[in-house]
Amino acid sequence: MTSATLTYHGRLPGVDADAALPAAPQPLRLDVAGFVGFAEAGPFDTPVVVEDPTQYAAVFGGDLALAQEAGQPVWARLPTAVRAFFDNGGRRCYVVRVGEDLSTFPINVFVDPALADATVFSLLPLADRLTSLAHSPAQLRGIHALLGMDEVALIAVPDAAHRDWSASTATPDPVVPPEPPPPEPVDWSDFRCCQEPEPVPPPTPESPEPTPYAGLPELEPVAAYDESALIDLQVAVVTMCAARADQVALLSLPQHYDVPAVLAWREALCTDPRIIDSTSSASPPLGYAGLWHPWVSVSSGTSDGVAVLRDLPPDGVAAGAIAARELSRGVWVAPAGTALRGLLRTVSTLTHDEQVALFDAHANLVVHPPGTFSMLSAHTLTDEPTLLQVSERRLLILLRKLALQAGHRYVFEVDNDRFRRLVRMRFDQILGALVQRGALAAYQIVVDASGQDDGRLVVQLQVAPTSPVEFITITLVRSGEGLLDVLEG
Repeated sequence: MTSATLTYHGRLPGVDADAALPAAPQPLRLDVAGFVGFAEAGPFDTPVVVEDPTQYAAVFGGDLALAQEAGQPVWARLPTAVRAFFDNGGRRCYVVRVGEDLSTFPINVFVDPALADATVFSLLPLADRLTSLAHSPAQLRGIHALLGMDEVALIAVPDAAHRDWSASTATPDPVVPPEPPPPEPVDWSDFRCCQEPEPVPPPTPESPEPTPYAGLPELEPVAAYDESALIDLQVAVVTMCAARADQVALLSLPQHYDVPAVLAWREALCTDPRIIDSTSSASPPLGYAGLWHPWVSVSSGTSDGVAVLRDLPPDGVAAGAIAARELSRGVWVAPAGTALRGLLRTVSTLTHDEQVALFDAHANLVVHPPGTFSMLSAHTLTDEPTLLQVSERRLLILLRKLALQAGHRYVFEVDNDRFRRLVRMRFDQILGALVQRGALAAYQIVVDASGQDDGRLVVQLQVAPTSPVEFITITLVRSGEGLLDVLEG
């Protein structure tokens, strides 16, 4: 275009429109963990996304000393648990800081007081009345702050395993000055009249140097520990996971628990009437929880060239191993048997008989075979055989989310034969893909149109998940000179 005033080479001005394609559906993730505990800094009762240890340190600071025991500090477990999660393959988690007043062990801050007594069936409606349906929405506290985080699929409360500590600070033992030595007898053999020297007072004992943790409260003795508050908290965690039906609680116990204490704890939790409902057809709540034991030790730096050990419950390690196995192979693959990273030892050494007793009680043991650390199993706490494996529970959670995701588009469709064929075809594609990847052994789709008159269409997905095989016995027998035989079973 040329004129007397300007020469323009290019496109004329106008409207340039690019067709925007609909966003592709994001893959469902069940590897995102939620951690609740004590931190040095950061906002309280606010879920914060963290994707690496550096980001955690920028928001929540570093290590936090809570109390002392025999002059040694008792550290908050949250920072170490989050680091263990990332060290073992986790990639994304939400962190909730609790405990504004740490002069005493505030185990009640892990749960929102308005939801502490809620059941599996009343929790979500009550939470909605406090938040989305309220005129002035409330900020939920503790573990319940994660109710609105749909992608959180693993819940851990590493600081719940602390023993209580008192509000008064520990006073050092008084230093008793040593007795002065008895005076030596006077030698009168060479007597001379002279002035007696003034007596020299005994040296004053030096007061001990105060330790950096002298102002911290003292941890109560093991004999005074009462687990009732811990069970109340764990019941609330299991209730939340079962109410949402898409989360798994990773439970841990105090460090001093031996095998009889673990078995007694399991009996108390599994018979608690708040999570036992024999009249309901819903999935058992204990199928959404697993116990990991014993505690493990990781390195927190070096002192004079020697690694300084930091003891922590294994829930952060377990969360990282579960997330890593999902990201590499899928949620239906059991995380047991994988090598755990960053561990230096297990705090408790269990005999073979003790391992058998805890395994039969569905405790997931961290063991130390030669050269590595691994989890012996990945079981839930339920006695329902079909929901024993954590991998099977998480596969059913994945199927539930896939069904909801696919079903949203069918809400306003006209119910006819063509529509029902489309529904069957879509779910056949979803389940067939899972069969090809090894998640399912078989499946069947049943479309029930008997409620067509009142607008209901029921689609039943009947699946047979693949179950991990445990403890296959291979026996090597020497039947003669130069002859070997291998037997199975």
